Amino acid sequence: MANVQVDSTLLQRMVSFIGAAGEQLDKLAQDREQAKKVASDAVAALIQKGLLGAERKEAAVELLTDDHVKALDTLRRTATHVKVASEQTPPSMGKPADFEKKSDSPARDEADSKFLAALGF
Repeated sequence: MANVQVDSTLLQRMVSFIGAAGEQLDKLAQDREQAKKVASDAVAALIQKGLLGAERKEAAVELLTDDHVKALDTLRRTATHVKVASEQTPPSMGKPADFEKKSDSPARDEADSKFLAALGF
């Protein structure tokens, strides 16, 4: 067997790299757990609002947790279903006409009566 000589500086850099990679993997695991909890809450809200079927809950949580691009696309598509306050209540078109109010002209009253009679009122 042949012995391989490796420079100690290179070994130290490799150990530092592995340590930093381990820290990044730990951070990634923590971020994933936090994302899974938040995704679960978001999916529950979507189900409550009727924007997602309950049978798709687990798949939706996994999708939102694992794929940030798909999560953002889902957010964009969900926003198209949200109605702003001005869309929920149409603006007023004014008050109804006052049919009980009589005009000053007897001819107009007679014309109004004929018109309303023709309409069946």
